[in-house]
Amino acid sequence: MQKTNFKTRLLALLTAVFMVIVSIPFAAFADNGFTVSFFDVATKTAVGDTFNIDFDPTDNKVEVSNDVAKGTVTIKDEDHEAQTVWAPDGYKVKDVGGHFLENGKLVLDVVKIETKPTTKFYAMFKDGETISGLKYGFKYDPEDGKVNITSKDKGVTLTIDEGTSHQQTFKAPEGYRVTKLGGFFVEDGKVILNIEKIPTQKSVALNYILDGKTVGTTTLMVNADATKIEIRNNDGVVTANGQKITAPEGYVFCNFGDFFIEQDKDGVNYVNLSIAAGTKEITLTYYVEGTDKNETVGTEKHTVATNATKVEVREVNGKFTADGVAITAPNGYKLVVKGDFFIENNNVNLKVVKVESKNNSTSSSSSSSNKTTTASSKAEQKVVKAAAAPANTTKVLPKTGASNVAPLLGGSLAVVALLMGYGVYSLVLRKKD
Repeated sequence: MQKTNFKTRLLALLTAVFMVIVSIPFAAFADNGFTVSFFDVATKTAVGDTFNIDFDPTDNKVEVSNDVAKGTVTIKDEDHEAQTVWAPDGYKVKDVGGHFLENGKLVLDVVKIETKPTTKFYAMFKDGETISGLKYGFKYDPEDGKVNITSKDKGVTLTIDEGTSHQQTFKAPEGYRVTKLGGFFVEDGKVILNIEKIPTQKSVALNYILDGKTVGTTTLMVNADATKIEIRNNDGVVTANGQKITAPEGYVFCNFGDFFIEQDKDGVNYVNLSIAAGTKEITLTYYVEGTDKNETVGTEKHTVATNATKVEVREVNGKFTADGVAITAPNGYKLVVKGDFFIENNNVNLKVVKVESKNNSTSSSSSSSNKTTTASSKAEQKVVKAAAAPANTTKVLPKTGASNVAPLLGGSLAVVALLMGYGVYSLVLRKKD
């Protein structure tokens, strides 16, 4: 049996050492992380849970912040994402800011959160001299003795945003609103809020305007949330939101349609309606749109106020009116427009189209039906079944918490390297012996 020489043994040993060295970085550069725990400085005992943080902080230092309201503590450094843990219930971190780790641990001193004594009071409502039976109970800080009440919907939904431990929301009695908001002192355990009924209607002044001057006014009651007034002429009877109105004697209304309600500096709602002394005759011209120019196919006369600027054309159940007076398109044609049309040179142009005969209509309908059927048939041929999602689809969830994979991997590789080195060394000796 041959003996191995020194060079052979040395080669086997160097091979094993090399493989061990290759595995060292996996363990040396892995993040081991650290733990976070809490210490009650008053009782000198550990409190709350212990948490694992999965990064090694730069220079062994971290920044600590504490959201007392949420009960969270945030840990971060310059090179890693912030991580959040929970402070013990009823505690807050004594000192926030920079903290150094000791032996892979971060122990934070905590103190109990001080709470102010609270006293109950009632929010009540008063309509004139009558106190409503509805009331709400809240707790407030008796040292301040004051609460602040606000509202975003004109006194219906109310919020106490100062004076209590957190915001409190409540409502005025049904159909009422609070008339005054702001700061209130708690007196005899109560805050009395004045209320009023929410109006269901409001008054609007219809001002009759001639040459820029008001020559008459009519008051109209409308819904409280109304934003406009509809002025209509129905065969000479003029209405505002369906209520009959009359211009001053000797005058007529100029324009019809929808008029927005405005409000003056004193809070008075109003709508200005132009009137005129006397009337004039204009022409309604019916035309068909052409390629090069439009073709007039008929006209009719129409009476308006002398200073009218537009004609309102409306359609109700297929029948057309101009300023409330019935109008008819020429025979064989139909109107296709409606709305407000400005008067130009005592004339208003109204577009019409030729009415198709029943035979043409039937043929067109049949052709359209055939096209629709063909299109539907083609569409059906193009329908394909959507591919179903794989049955074994797996969702990949984000990893949280500390990780020990790198250290385990490095250690495993080191063991494997030692075994392989020993194997190589043994194989060489066996072959040489």
